[in-house]
Amino acid sequence: MAGMEDITSVDEHRAHLRDHLRRVNATGRPLFIAGEGEGDAVVMSRAAYGELAEQAERGRVLAMVERSLDDIKGGRVRDAKSAIEGIAGELGLELDRRPAGK
Repeated sequence: MAGMEDITSVDEHRAHLRDHLRRVNATGRPLFIAGEGEGDAVVMSRAAYGELAEQAERGRVLAMVERSLDDIKGGRVRDAKSAIEGIAGELGLELDRRPAGK
């Protein structure tokens, strides 16, 4: 949770930009920039942003895996061969059935 020292105004941020950047890099804590009583922006270190982006990507991948597992459990999958044959049929394509290299 942000403490009062982690909140600043737009004017204060403008006047002390370099100090604020040093602080977010040194502490790893974000700085909330408020304008007219609402949070307008958040300044964070590159390292903190990278960590946040990695966590978001992990969450996205985990959600995709969970959806895939649900599809498997629900029987909404088919093997690759029948999927390719179905796609080829929908597109009106003929598949070459010769073994590779012949």
